Amino acid sequence: MVVEDNHETRDALRRILAMRGLSSVEAADGFEALDYLRNGGTAAAIVLDLRMPMMDGFAVRAELAANPTWARIPIIVYSAAMPEVPISGVFASVHKGTDDPDVLLKAIAACLDRSP
Repeated sequence: MVVEDNHETRDALRRILAMRGLSSVEAADGFEALDYLRNGGTAAAIVLDLRMPMMDGFAVRAELAANPTWARIPIIVYSAAMPEVPISGVFASVHKGTDDPDVLLKAIAACLDRSP
């Protein structure tokens, strides 16, 4: 699942993942992502932006951590606004725009290898 408020970034990630043989679900904000999961949707991993309107990535992470089923989903933070302190329970953090795009793809591959 890609949780990203910027349509262009979300679309680019979806296309890149598809080229790697990975299907993805897109959510434009935290509410949309949680609604998808509440309605029975699943995710092998979540690529999560931190700065989003309505419900930011920190609030999404807290909601995911509070649900025993969702807490097992690996999260990769992909954001231009990285916190100074690492976020607890996050599989990896990739700085949008400064890290090589392959860093994100390698993080996704690594967490999928470890997913239950």
